[in-house]
Amino acid sequence: MEKLPVEEAIAFCMEAVSTERGGGLRTCRGHGVDLTEFLDFILWAKNRDHSDDTTWEGWCVEDLDGALIRRFLSQLRAHRGKRVSAAGTISSLDFFLKYLVAGGAIPRVPVDLSLDYEVAAFVESISSEKGYARNTARAYQSDLAEFLEFVHGEESRGKAAAEGSAVERIDIALIRRFLFFLHKKGDKRSSAARKLSTLRAFFKHLVKHGKLSRNPAEGVKMPKQEKPMPAYLPVDDMFRLLDGMDCKGLLDRRNRALFETMYSAGIRVSEAAGLDLSDVDFEGGLLRVTGKGAKQRLIPVGAKALHWIRSYRELLRAEKQVPFSVGDRDGGALFLNKNNGRLTTRSMGRILEKTLVSCGIKLKVSPHGLRHTFATHMLDAGADLRVVQELLGHESLSTTQKYTHVSVDRLMEAYDKAHPRR
Repeated sequence: MEKLPVEEAIAFCMEAVSTERGGGLRTCRGHGVDLTEFLDFILWAKNRDHSDDTTWEGWCVEDLDGALIRRFLSQLRAHRGKRVSAAGTISSLDFFLKYLVAGGAIPRVPVDLSLDYEVAAFVESISSEKGYARNTARAYQSDLAEFLEFVHGEESRGKAAAEGSAVERIDIALIRRFLFFLHKKGDKRSSAARKLSTLRAFFKHLVKHGKLSRNPAEGVKMPKQEKPMPAYLPVDDMFRLLDGMDCKGLLDRRNRALFETMYSAGIRVSEAAGLDLSDVDFEGGLLRVTGKGAKQRLIPVGAKALHWIRSYRELLRAEKQVPFSVGDRDGGALFLNKNNGRLTTRSMGRILEKTLVSCGIKLKVSPHGLRHTFATHMLDAGADLRVVQELLGHESLSTTQKYTHVSVDRLMEAYDKAHPRR
């Protein structure tokens, strides 16, 4: 029997979609784009794996084994760029493989893609439907990609359950082996806990949509967490950082406004990067901040921070003709880079690192450390814990309570120094 080249098989499949199965133009184009991506990959694999083989004539459908398809899926997840999901491509590939089986070109589908598809669809849903930030969706994707690689390895070694689909074969024992695998390769407990939390969310999604009857990750205990003290700057160092900045130039003034705002309001670095000029209420002394899950909150901001924001934006208008008026609804991003684009979180980190060095502060603190500094100073000054919770935008009070450990340590230190019968 003559072998069928993959290129011809894809062409036959597309013709069947458009004629025999009555597929719409959009469906045909979608399958075509996805399968072309797969074809490009196997041609690249041919050039890499068979470059010295002069007798090799190309990929045929009989060559489509599980290992080759797994390689394609791994590359798909690693190089998808801004598209955080590969659900459409996996669906098209699964359709193509089942088409080959139905036509007798191959005896069976070489690999079960159901788990890969569900992972990709889940990542897509949290990005589009739940409004998760792109970085959050990518973190979920990275965690689940590692779990997929582990599951595939278990299957190849014959350690996974034999019955049911790839989704149905996931059980508590497999998840526990995954956590042990993470421990052996040196993952911190916090990383392992995050990955287990990702799995719980993923399987909860499958239960909700009727793909599983129960969540296999619910029965797995969360790894016990280390509790490192959050890094923060003492009051004197925080003031030295702010007051020691050179504010003559435009970018220097921007940096002063940025750090004054972050310390004054206790906002996340991502929230600072997302601020628009219209989010600042100069008269009311308030900021409208968009936090995790696209939730907005109004929080107070100090007069000094507002002064430096105003000073920076007025100089920006004078030097670069960027519009600014109090209450302007079309002012765009609040903090701009030298090309008038929105200042990124990564740039904020680099700026803070340089500023700490220039001010002679040896303690290493990230932009998020300014948020820790805000919370610690507020609690040290007697602010109510629930008030600080609201200002920080924490859903759970337990998240805010980590800052009380710092304050308690200070109390204990003062007690040990002062009490006559310590």
